[in-house]
Amino acid sequence: MIDALMPEALQSLATVTHSHMIKAALAADRLTRRFPDWDVERWTQLIDHAEWQGRSTVACLLHETVRASQTYSVQQAERVIARRLFPLAYRAGRDWYDAEGLHAMIHHYASRASNEPGYLGHGFSIWWSFVEAEQQITDEIQRLWLMERFVEMAAQSFPGFPPGHPDWIPPAWVAHGNVSLTSAWQVCLQRPGWYGHHLLSLAGLSRAQAGLAPEHWQRALETLVAKAQRQYLDPADNVLVLPDDIPEQPWSDDEWGGNLLAFSLAMRANIHALTLADALATLWDEATSIQRCGLQGAMARLLMAV
Repeated sequence: MIDALMPEALQSLATVTHSHMIKAALAADRLTRRFPDWDVERWTQLIDHAEWQGRSTVACLLHETVRASQTYSVQQAERVIARRLFPLAYRAGRDWYDAEGLHAMIHHYASRASNEPGYLGHGFSIWWSFVEAEQQITDEIQRLWLMERFVEMAAQSFPGFPPGHPDWIPPAWVAHGNVSLTSAWQVCLQRPGWYGHHLLSLAGLSRAQAGLAPEHWQRALETLVAKAQRQYLDPADNVLVLPDDIPEQPWSDDEWGGNLLAFSLAMRANIHALTLADALATLWDEATSIQRCGLQGAMARLLMAV
């Protein structure tokens, strides 16, 4: 699945805030392996429901269209990207890529991703999808496509270094260690957020735990809980509170795959049909019986908000 979807995702542009396409391609790949009994017809339905087609795309590597009179250092490249100086940011990103490699470039933002989750947690969850994609993509041209999409994501999520403020540094907070994964589960089940974005972030954090420095992971967990507990101005978020009629017994493993697919197709048509399904599958496999009941309750509440 990833061989079919990732090349398209790497050339897809964000039209509102962030592009979720790379995260969705990874999600589809995990779902394919998790549910091998989903047939072609079911997959076609889900991909169509995710509105995969019709995306704005680029036809070339954009850094190749920029003629620069200098080679940008890593520090200079970070500032050009943070100031959103496009299309120069693509050229600066390529210089950073050549100097340190894509892995170092993406991981440079680990602290900011854990401190600045941004709108609906995209700052962390989409950043982590680039970490995962970088580990899987070996083709050099595709890695350059990934670099350019990452430059766009970093510019959107992690702005800064305003001209005239030479002492500006990215925000950083020390983790307090007062939030556990169990307590984060409880909060996110009670307030799953618009289209389940708090559950999306929780699943991403669960997958990221082994790959993040402990202080970054703990801080990301604390910012997720703080965001989920906040009262949003958007009524669509505020109504997403755990329903009273939580089932006493979770679905069986035999029921789970079919019910997850039916849930995804019943939600509003959106790219998150893939990413939320993947997040729920990740959480389900890690959940206790009580947490699985909570997931079913949260899913029921999300359907009510469609």
